[in-house]
Amino acid sequence: MKKKPETKNGFTLIELLVVIGILAILAALLMPAINTMIKKGEQAQAQADAKLLASVWMKYFNEYGIWPVQNELDYAMNGEVVLMLRAYFKTSDPRNPKRIVFFEPDESALNSANDFVDPWGNVYKVRFDATRDGRIVPPGGGIDAVLAPVIAWSSGPDGQDATTNDNLTSW
Repeated sequence: MKKKPETKNGFTLIELLVVIGILAILAALLMPAINTMIKKGEQAQAQADAKLLASVWMKYFNEYGIWPVQNELDYAMNGEVVLMLRAYFKTSDPRNPKRIVFFEPDESALNSANDFVDPWGNVYKVRFDATRDGRIVPPGGGIDAVLAPVIAWSSGPDGQDATTNDNLTSW
């Protein structure tokens, strides 16, 4: 009886290299689209955070009837401010004497100093309508005053307030 010759199952080296090459080409084609989606996700997150901050500060104002500062200068969401809004201090803070929790940010949005930061590591900023005329001049200029009691923004990927084309805002 004759034996059938054994056939080997599997891929040859050439076939494997062709498949790997095709996968590499597909990955190279997809990378720009993936990077674009990541950038859009970061921008959406920063915009949502800015709107959240404006809402948080409105709750604060509705509770106390005043802003924590009485000028229209930028107010950075640094660690001290975040802890005050979280009612984190063991003793009463004069800016939040009732120790109300206004803000509970995700820990991933805080840096090591407890600053509330955007996806690029910049601290969010807010500006209040200290004159109570319903108008706030936004950072960087270029547009008329915003009709709002409080505004919040991220400086965007470049970290500069003056270049407003990449800033993500609450208005």
